Amino acid sequence: MEAARRFCGSLTATTAKLEDLTPSRDQQIGNYTLLEKLGAGGIGEVWKARDRRLNRVVALKFIFKEREGSSTDRDLLREARSASALNHPNIITIFEVGESDNSTYLAMEYVQGETLRTRMSRGVLPAGETAEIARQVADGLAAAHREGILHRDLKPENIMIRADGIVKIVDFGLAKVMPWAKEDDAATLSVATQSGQLLGTFTYMSPEQARGQEATPASDVFSLGIILYELLCGKHPFRGPTVLDTLNAIISKEPPPCSSVTDVVTRTMRKNAAERYANAG
Repeated sequence: MEAARRFCGSLTATTAKLEDLTPSRDQQIGNYTLLEKLGAGGIGEVWKARDRRLNRVVALKFIFKEREGSSTDRDLLREARSASALNHPNIITIFEVGESDNSTYLAMEYVQGETLRTRMSRGVLPAGETAEIARQVADGLAAAHREGILHRDLKPENIMIRADGIVKIVDFGLAKVMPWAKEDDAATLSVATQSGQLLGTFTYMSPEQARGQEATPASDVFSLGIILYELLCGKHPFRGPTVLDTLNAIISKEPPPCSSVTDVVTRTMRKNAAERYANAG
């Protein structure tokens, strides 16, 4: 009985400690006042906030320092440096990285709109709308690739559509700098993966990523191809009942036939990276 009481007390203290880390509405953190929670994950949250200095609305992405699995400064600095190195209308704008008592946060452009995933949940998009979204995503990716930066986690959740139709690529947390990047960028950006590791969202990985091999710009092209197939056909081309089934399909199976899929989309999903478009350009 005494052991149970001690366990319950420890659990309560741990829960309280985690609650202490969680931001709350109207809380002031640095120069920002929190307005509304936009989303949450295992190690952090995203909040709508007001920058009191410039009187503008921003999005604050928090990673909590004391939660298991959090790599805090390393991850956010990588994302901030990756995205801030890019100046393009289809890539989210990063303002600054800051610290509070319990977390590191990234202040970025607030996008008034919805994720592509939300848009897809309402049904198959018309071909014209799909083509326009594809064009803007490809333009943003091409800008990143020209600077030697890969996204490596492109998926509908990381594509925002503004109310006016402008598309924004977000979340460069897994970004990697390629050898042709500017020397200054390469010196300050850490590589997020080495061969043999799986990073990214498995349902949108390229075959080489699924094998734990090095990613290239063609890897982002493959991820874009999956998204385009899903937009045009209303279903994922490789999703299986388990993670292993999905990864196996990405590596070795062709997408099911779909009358809406063009030769362009088919080429983006070639298993051999050399047979795809070399980059999003």
